[in-house]
Amino acid sequence: MRGLKNWLAVGLLATAAFTVPASAADKFFVYVSPDQIGVNAFLKLGQAGIEEAGEKYGADVETYESRTAADRLENVNAAVNEGADIVVLLGFEFNDIVKQVAPTAPDTQFLIVDQCIDDRPDNVHCAVFREYEASYLVGVAAGMLTESNKVGVVGALDIPFLHRYTDAYADGVKSVNADASVDIRWVGGENPFADPVRAKEQAVAMNAAGADQIFTATSGGDFGVFEAAKEKDFDVYSVDVNQCPNAPGHVSMSR
Repeated sequence: MRGLKNWLAVGLLATAAFTVPASAADKFFVYVSPDQIGVNAFLKLGQAGIEEAGEKYGADVETYESRTAADRLENVNAAVNEGADIVVLLGFEFNDIVKQVAPTAPDTQFLIVDQCIDDRPDNVHCAVFREYEASYLVGVAAGMLTESNKVGVVGALDIPFLHRYTDAYADGVKSVNADASVDIRWVGGENPFADPVRAKEQAVAMNAAGADQIFTATSGGDFGVFEAAKEKDFDVYSVDVNQCPNAPGHVSMSR
């Protein structure tokens, strides 16, 4: 999903356009990440998007990185208390938080990316994607390229939202190769979106079971799957940005 940065920037600017004149020089935008950004390409794109919006609208911009659920709530409250005009949140981790905080801060606009909530207040806006469509096409590619008739996918956490990736991938595989089996495994643990060690373990295990095409949808854990691909010589598929430089000769597709 290499175009995600552009989509995110558009979402930010659209939200900004509701309340922020182009000449404003005293606006404050805050981006709150659900986890530490580190090497997580998706979270980096969020930061890049809000920085572009800040530059366009002459706003001061800050990023508040979270480590825990308590940090997320504290960071959102801090953004409101410090006078943020726009608060950008990435991920399902903020669904309950934004429901709780937004009604108490009607002068702050909230943009939640990758999720949407029901019965949201007027100051809450959503930016969502059809990630299942691209994941289906990744599965088509894997189903056509597999030589073992065994493919796999490593997901961060076994939740309905991430089945939009894993299930769509499996459907894509089956659409072109009914004989192929699809091994779905989850990173889990305390930090499923930023645990390359556990992600690598899952990828190595499914490769040992025969999978020669493995899709990774683990965000910060993707690098563990890339390491496994280089060490065990299998093909890997990734998300968010062009990951080819991280496993040269092994990344078949980045969607």
